[in-house]
Amino acid sequence: MVVVTNSDTVKGAIERLNAVCRDRANAKVVRVVIGHWQRIGWRADPVMKALGKGFGKNSFTVKTLIECADGNVIKAEIDAGRTVTLKDGAAVYEIGSPHVTFTEKLPAEVFSAPMDEATVYVDVTLDENIEREGYEREVTRRIQEMRKQLDLVVSEFISVEVMVHNPRVFDLLSKNSQSTIAGEVLAVVPEKGVLFSFLKPGDQLRTHDLTKEWDIEGAAETVSMTIGISRAVN
Repeated sequence: MVVVTNSDTVKGAIERLNAVCRDRANAKVVRVVIGHWQRIGWRADPVMKALGKGFGKNSFTVKTLIECADGNVIKAEIDAGRTVTLKDGAAVYEIGSPHVTFTEKLPAEVFSAPMDEATVYVDVTLDENIEREGYEREVTRRIQEMRKQLDLVVSEFISVEVMVHNPRVFDLLSKNSQSTIAGEVLAVVPEKGVLFSFLKPGDQLRTHDLTKEWDIEGAAETVSMTIGISRAVN
């Protein structure tokens, strides 16, 4: 999440309360940019009334030239107080500030919303790490619910098997997630190591003290998983 502002008050608040912002927005990073975020471009929109007055019968030609031009370049020149030269074969047209307005051009994965003295941009790009972390949180939550159903004391260790009924998500989680989740749910037993396994479709679960089917919602898709937990053997 990126907050674009020219306000020192907004900047200070976001930086001071950054941890709160990340938690409430469920964001990995919240940062402040003063002025303009470089990922946000500009689209030049022709002002037809001004084009008609300035270019007459050529106004629709100029309109097309503006729409096909780089809006970032046009805005930079206009903001600097200069005109922009557009060419159509041998014809040359000088475009000034009355001829165009500008609209933000957001990348497909970025969404925006205004607030007092700032604009908030959220990048919803889903990469492998973010998707994996989401599944890790959801699997951890289900295992903790199952611990409660077994009336386990907080310090009691368990062994866990999670069958992931989706080959892609199994590959995603089986790389690095076992020890991460095991530490959260106490499936790491001193002297015995990690008692946590991801199983792929077709594998066989052991007999457990409690086994449940879950539909785990991820950022990309909902995946069926079978989770079995048992008290760790002393």
